[in-house]
Amino acid sequence: MRSCRIRWPISIGTSVRLSASNPSDPIALAVSALAGGMLHLTLDTSTATAAKVQGLLDGVASNSSSSGDDDSVRALLAHARLLLDLLPATDRTLKSLRAVREDQDQQAVRLLGIAAPEAIANDGADNSVSSSTWLPCC
Repeated sequence: MRSCRIRWPISIGTSVRLSASNPSDPIALAVSALAGGMLHLTLDTSTATAAKVQGLLDGVASNSSSSGDDDSVRALLAHARLLLDLLPATDRTLKSLRAVREDQDQQAVRLLGIAAPEAIANDGADNSVSSSTWLPCC
């Protein structure tokens, strides 16, 4: 986690420095496109977006040999690859956690649906509802 915090400013600084040095330089254009692609990946971690970002990464890597900022570009590429792996994986994990919670909620509703008719039937027989008959839904 610490390496992300250290590399993030390096990546932003690389993008800004390369863009400011010569905006029409192929590496500056490639880095700018990669920065936009990475921003899009933070909002949409789909396979299509990840593939697009991978293509942008490949573009920066192929243009980096002509750049005088090899160390900065390598740091940028390392950071972008890290995010390309982590963002979709994190999104998948969060979706699976939500799915587990939804399954638990659905199971609680099903149990409530089973217990409620029994409680109503018992209520008519002796005018009392046992607290153990009702299940909390949350």
